[in-house]
Amino acid sequence: MRRFAWLLSLASLLWSGAAAAQTQTSPADTPPEDPAADGSGDDGAGDGAGDEAPGGAPGRFRTGLTRSPTAARRGERVEFNLEDGDLMDLVRMMTSVTGRRFLISGVQRQVRATIASTQPVTAGEAYQAFLTVLHANGLTVVQRGRYHLIVESDNVERQVLPVYDDARPPGPDERFVTWIHRVRHVTASEAAQLLEPLRSPEAVVVTYDATQTLIVIDTGASIRRLRRILREVDVPNRTAQIWVEPIHYADAEELRGLLEQIFEGGEAEGAPASSPAPRAARTAAAAPGRPDAPAAAEAPGAPLRILSDPRTNALILLTTQPTYARIMGLLRTLDRPDGEQLSVHVRRLQHGDAETVAATL
Repeated sequence: MRRFAWLLSLASLLWSGAAAAQTQTSPADTPPEDPAADGSGDDGAGDGAGDEAPGGAPGRFRTGLTRSPTAARRGERVEFNLEDGDLMDLVRMMTSVTGRRFLISGVQRQVRATIASTQPVTAGEAYQAFLTVLHANGLTVVQRGRYHLIVESDNVERQVLPVYDDARPPGPDERFVTWIHRVRHVTASEAAQLLEPLRSPEAVVVTYDATQTLIVIDTGASIRRLRRILREVDVPNRTAQIWVEPIHYADAEELRGLLEQIFEGGEAEGAPASSPAPRAARTAAAAPGRPDAPAAAEAPGAPLRILSDPRTNALILLTTQPTYARIMGLLRTLDRPDGEQLSVHVRRLQHGDAETVAATL
């Protein structure tokens, strides 16, 4: 009996010792921490890891990019640093900072970029820098619904781009957009020739002479510069010039007499006349969308002299650019082959108002 009690006591002691040994682990037996747990390992950059490390510090990419784990709130500033990063690093950064969704399609270019900012920046400032880096590497961003597609800038005119005009001009960023502008005092072809050496290398300038319209596909920053140049160039030319216009079908002498009747409100032989502007000019002034509308605003007393050369059947015009544009508009109507020539009749009203009668007709 005593021997049995002694065996029970020994078994109890052995059991207590084993339990104590399990609760105490040697430091040498502690397993190492997983380097990918805080996003600092090789796998962190590959799967977009950027969760907060222990202690609340933001995660880091292999390139040294520091970012917030969630999109920055409006007005909030974020760290914005990248050392020798590639396109995927840039896209991960902008996804985290702006919360936007990006797609990369058919990009063959190798992008390497370093961004250094001594102070935190807003999400908008970071996105502008992102667009600048893409533009410098021949890339751009095109929005497709809720996604932003990153494509090469070559043949960007075939992409679906946002459309702007003078009433709603584009912003000064590096995104490619379509801008529609109507010139007033110069021709669309002349304006396009002027802008050709000033546009971006990937930009496209299209003209539509029927309405004197320019269609420019370029970055918003470049279009802003082109708009300022056009404002300085597209102005009325008040200096009289000489034009020689050949007449193909009609008789130049007959057209000279007809044009002098129509434009007798201008200066003939240097003497200003007081008769009202012709009906054609007033109609053009009432239609600002037409290319000859600004010419109808010619100041009274503008110089005008029309001569004919029977030998060459040509008209010699001494006048300003706006008046010349109006005369050419009439010549395109009057100078037609036999059987197609239209007749123009000038009738002075004695009692009624010309504009009221014209509206009635």
